[in-house]
Amino acid sequence: MKKISILIIALVVALGSLGIGYAAWLDTITITGDVQTGSLDLVVVRTSGDNVYKDLDTDALVYQHWIDYLPPDETPTDYSVATPTNALLVAWTTSELVGDDEVEMSWNNLFPFDGGPWGGFVGDIRVYYQGTIPAKIHVDLDETNLGCVNPAWISYTWFVYESEGGALLYSGSSLAGLEGIQIHDDYVISLGIIITIPQEDSAMNCTAEGAISFTLTAIQWNEFDTYYP
Repeated sequence: MKKISILIIALVVALGSLGIGYAAWLDTITITGDVQTGSLDLVVVRTSGDNVYKDLDTDALVYQHWIDYLPPDETPTDYSVATPTNALLVAWTTSELVGDDEVEMSWNNLFPFDGGPWGGFVGDIRVYYQGTIPAKIHVDLDETNLGCVNPAWISYTWFVYESEGGALLYSGSSLAGLEGIQIHDDYVISLGIIITIPQEDSAMNCTAEGAISFTLTAIQWNEFDTYYP
């Protein structure tokens, strides 16, 4: 090590005494990059509900389930059975996309009924998760404005799929079970609300209007416990 140090010092002194300048050798790497943030987006792609008719020729009850695809007008409404030609519409469900992330559904003129595939009047929404960041689901449910409608008459069913047409990953019959479920890009959430009014005295003359409110929130997976410990 001493020989090397002495040699360097001697060389520098010699160059300095001769008045000769020299430039340092440099090599530069320039790095440029784009910064892109991730996204979390729940998109409502489909709603569905029921129509119940009284056939005026046979007096029979005709149950019709319908599916609306969103955005509106791109795909016609799909009906499980043809609309009767001589019938009275007795009870029905309507749905409307009233904002990018808000669906308004209403059940109209309901009566004691436990028919159809779900054993009552059903409304359904189908949601795609289109986010690049893994997320977890938080559910807020408000059943405080139901009027005379008993919360026990309302049930929920939900399914989470890997993609449209893909494998079923999770399912349940309680909204509490959906809390904290982790979702990834292209996951599909199907949520059904079923109202079954019983044929009993407690349901007699229930004519007040009621309202159900719930929200689904997608939160980045690693911050979920911070917001909802």
